[in-house]
Amino acid sequence: MSNSNGQTAVRSRWSHTSPTLWMTCIVYVFADVFYGYDSGMFSSLQALPSFLDKFGAKIGGKQKLPTKQSSIMNSVVWAGKLAGALSVEPMVERLGFKKAMVVLCAVQCLAAIIELVSPNWKVFTFGRCLSYVAQGIAENAVPSYTSDIAPAPVRSTFTGSLTFFLVIGQLWSNLMCRAYRLTHESKGWKIPVAMQLVPPIIILIGLPFTPESPRWLTAHGRKEEALVALNRIRPAHDVANGNTEAEINAIDEAIQESNVKDRGTWLDIFRGTYLRRSLIAMFMFIVQQANGTQFIQSFGATFYISMGYGDMSFTYTSITSAAIIVALGCALYLYDKIGRRPVMIVTSFIQCPLILTVAIVGSAKHQTSANVHGVVACNILFTSFARCATDSPSYIINSEIGGVKLRKKIMAWSTWWQVIAAFTVSYVSPYLLASPGLDLGAKVGYIFFVISSLGFLFIVFCVPELKGRSLEEIDELFEQRLWAWQFDKAVTSGVGARIAELEGAYEHHGGEKGREEGIEMGHNEESLDQKVGP
Repeated sequence: MSNSNGQTAVRSRWSHTSPTLWMTCIVYVFADVFYGYDSGMFSSLQALPSFLDKFGAKIGGKQKLPTKQSSIMNSVVWAGKLAGALSVEPMVERLGFKKAMVVLCAVQCLAAIIELVSPNWKVFTFGRCLSYVAQGIAENAVPSYTSDIAPAPVRSTFTGSLTFFLVIGQLWSNLMCRAYRLTHESKGWKIPVAMQLVPPIIILIGLPFTPESPRWLTAHGRKEEALVALNRIRPAHDVANGNTEAEINAIDEAIQESNVKDRGTWLDIFRGTYLRRSLIAMFMFIVQQANGTQFIQSFGATFYISMGYGDMSFTYTSITSAAIIVALGCALYLYDKIGRRPVMIVTSFIQCPLILTVAIVGSAKHQTSANVHGVVACNILFTSFARCATDSPSYIINSEIGGVKLRKKIMAWSTWWQVIAAFTVSYVSPYLLASPGLDLGAKVGYIFFVISSLGFLFIVFCVPELKGRSLEEIDELFEQRLWAWQFDKAVTSGVGARIAELEGAYEHHGGEKGREEGIEMGHNEESLDQKVGP
């Protein structure tokens, strides 16, 4: 398309997407809906009368979950998530992403059935452990797949949508539990639990209409199938111009250069530039889980009830989820528009005084209505900003930072630390909140304020900007041994840069030289998405 001066107009980054790409990513990220649904559901289940009547005990004249039982039910499930995460790399390498998703759905359906028929809290917890196996698979396979198929200019939007759909699942579960907040019959907890079957069924229906990852097919010597798959998810004009064929050839070249067929060993993630990447990924997930968002995710309703907010606790958790969805929607747009680092730095800075305010106001001896509203408002804002600062970026960055060869291993390694951090928060929180324990109440905010402040410093000095880079380009960037704030302006020129240009990102790739190299590969000027003279 030309303008009045005869120049080829620069395409928007959204023009590099297609309806099939959107449909495919939506099918896959539905796995994150049930991930969010389970975490949000159990947070509210612990406060539902019907659930407490079935699995709780009489304590001080009220039906409650004993502190030790609550601690175990919230923490032991993370072992399942770790098992699922560690199974992803060998399973995907052997079966591919589509078959791995079938396994995920089967495990999740079995988990929901076990929870529904459980006679006691131990069997229910076993069912949740299986559900977390499925969640571990989802948390590693889904961002890896979406980062594989999404063009570089919009990869943050597609990969980061994991958290967006996760929170949609949480909102859904919060509303379900709110509807049964006064019900004592068994349907009060069984209907919310049964809804866990819906997302995997939707995935199984949509999965046959999605393509396998072109990068996975190319790495397994199936280039012709890879081209067919890429043609399905790229716009028609890119297929007609030959861009997709050139992209597959460039991906194959990068695979050969990195010897990706030799998947490396686990020790390789601690060698060379991979050590730095592994540490960044590790601390991204630790900060994500330890800064307070995991606490709110697991104990939101319980925290509000412990503060004396009664039935409104379920309303507050629903409002929190809705606010997060709005915040993440804005952040997903900005990650690819202005970059991940600016959004992360600003939001992580803002979250610190918010959680400090929760601690100060919430721990006041005399709680007025103004105090209550202040605590709830700051808690909602804190959770929303924290999700934008570390939740979505953790999945975006950790799924791509390993480059061509060790992406899945580094993702699994970082998930190990995510599980350790989440287990610690989930196990310790009941003892911090109530008796027997420290009975801190809102004072736990002081702990999360310190962690959030350290997280802000980590983002500023350690997290690189990878917006608009192809997966193959990331290896070259780390070989340059740049400071975190230098990545944004770094220029690359290898095969990774060619792939990024073919995907529509060209600002970091040598300007005219990069464009000329692309033209020499057999592409016309329009296919490279640049303004060129007549």
